[in-house]
Amino acid sequence: MIEILTPIVKSYCTDMGMECNQLAVQTLRRLRFLREYPVEQMMRDQKINQIYEGTNGIQAMDLLGRKLGMKKGLYFMNLIGITQPDIAEAKGLDLIKAEAAIVEGAFNACAEPLWHFAQ
Repeated sequence: MIEILTPIVKSYCTDMGMECNQLAVQTLRRLRFLREYPVEQMMRDQKINQIYEGTNGIQAMDLLGRKLGMKKGLYFMNLIGITQPDIAEAKGLDLIKAEAAIVEGAFNACAEPLWHFAQ
């Protein structure tokens, strides 16, 4: 399971960190305070996080090319099985019903090709 989740978590965290830095730079640039705060350096450092330990693109290709098909997709199917009760619970909550449907659709789209491995 850890082999499946590692590239997903790495990419998500580094991409969201970069997005937060970009928003900070844009906000401070509009206010003309950019030089007074260290966000420029933080943004450069954050870009390195996306590259360190393999770029996010390479991690994604490794995930799709090797890891999702391991043991005929068993690991990813286990991940789906673990998350299905949480998705079902979230679909029952009015505040996050739409987001839960998006997550469910994404999982189903990823799982569809794996059915061919399993057969």
